[in-house]
Amino acid sequence: AGKPDPVAGSAVLHNFPFDESAGWVGSGQPGDPFALRFDGKRTYAEGPGNLEIGEITIEVWGRVNGVSGPHGMRGATLLGTDYGKGGIGLLTAARGSPLLLHGATHTPLPADTPLGQWAQVVVAMKNGAARFYVNGHLACAVPAPRALQSDHPSTYQLGTARFKEMDYVACDGLIGEIAIVRVYERALKPEEVRHNFQADCQRIGVASSEPSTEPV
Repeated sequence: AGKPDPVAGSAVLHNFPFDESAGWVGSGQPGDPFALRFDGKRTYAEGPGNLEIGEITIEVWGRVNGVSGPHGMRGATLLGTDYGKGGIGLLTAARGSPLLLHGATHTPLPADTPLGQWAQVVVAMKNGAARFYVNGHLACAVPAPRALQSDHPSTYQLGTARFKEMDYVACDGLIGEIAIVRVYERALKPEEVRHNFQADCQRIGVASSEPSTEPV
């Protein structure tokens, strides 16, 4: 207790002052999860991982309070690989709705992800299509074609879109917190997404009518 559990291969944290504005928050007790707070200005995280794969699921438990960035504010980046030439990404727009980056296209998704509230958001991509879930429930399914980039950086980032040489939030900056990030090299089934939601509800402090389990 007192600090988040270490995770092998976890992301490197950049420019976090570790004060009230940005850094680790939460007690780790049920309803007050450990989370990483982003200020939307300079703080971001970057880790190893090639997400240029045909079948993938991105799952994030986040609480978005706002969007920032001097060069653009399409949405707050929860997880993405946009280093200036597109990639894949899951964002929340300033009006409280999700955006999906696939290739060089940002597609608004017809779903609600209200600002200031913890939510599990999941996108499962396969065969040029995406299924988007909020809090364990399928919210929509949309076409999401993308051409895989063999020369794309084999890294991902949380809280920003930026060129590799930039050490700050260039655009699509996250003002808010992220508690859980999971990436799967396959498209999760609906029952698996629901299973993960139930497993994390108590930890996050979101109501659930079903017993908790271990995540997938």
